Amino acid sequence: TFKVDQSYLSSWQARGIAVSGGFIYLTAVDTSSLLKSGTVIKMNSSDGKNWKDLGKRFLGLGHPMATTVQGLAISGSKIIAVDSASKAYLIDSDKGGVTTLSAAGGTDVAVGGASVFVANGTVEKTDSGAISRTPITGLSATGGIGADNLGNIFSVSGTVIKKSDTTGQVQDVITSNLASPIDVAVDNRNGDLYVLDTTMVKRFNASGQLLSSFPSSAGKPVSIAIDESGILYIADQGETKKDSKVIKFSASTDSLSSGSQRNSSSSSYGASSTDSYSTYSNTRNTK
Repeated sequence: TFKVDQSYLSSWQARGIAVSGGFIYLTAVDTSSLLKSGTVIKMNSSDGKNWKDLGKRFLGLGHPMATTVQGLAISGSKIIAVDSASKAYLIDSDKGGVTTLSAAGGTDVAVGGASVFVANGTVEKTDSGAISRTPITGLSATGGIGADNLGNIFSVSGTVIKKSDTTGQVQDVITSNLASPIDVAVDNRNGDLYVLDTTMVKRFNASGQLLSSFPSSAGKPVSIAIDESGILYIADQGETKKDSKVIKFSASTDSLSSGSQRNSSSSSYGASSTDSYSTYSNTRNTK
């Protein structure tokens, strides 16, 4: 596990998570100190080191992002973050710095197939500026959203996971075995879906069949992400900054052993294996 708050100036707690290129990115908020604000945090995905506050200004004494910031996604060298108070932000993933966009906000954001998707009760398709948005008819979102590399978008809608393919066709892909789902992520190696369901993580194949289930080990789980290698990450908001953390799970080596390779020329996937996850053993201890 990696601590979310590695700063002496603020009290950060996680809200959303994305993983790309060997780095973990988190939206985080500080609601307990005098300067209440939001930010984006970056750290190594391997060990939680090289912690950076990308949203700071004035030597870390100011943050333009609000405490209502929610989800984030990676689009090239930029981070797109949205908040529930009708704002969207663009952050440089390397140098930091925040640009507030003249766009409506949302509760979550996902990037896939060169498109950006924003959830705010419904799901809208947009671009990297998040300004001109087109609603996806029939696709609602009561929780998080996740996209694959082809541009298929998945949303938590009540106790169902819905999918809109690249043509805009919407279907229910997971209709059972969920209690109170929070967020969804896609394994781009095989199309499997990982759903954060209260304190459990549930893995389904692309057809919606439940393959496995295991505890998230989070006290207050808020978001889920999976990287290019199939490693899973859970953002735990915690009750305070002391127990807000990222929990990392390593995939077993047989995750692609049964012919579950992805068909990159279409929006479908092959058969999926049933592997197991274990809590990642490399723990970063700070403060």
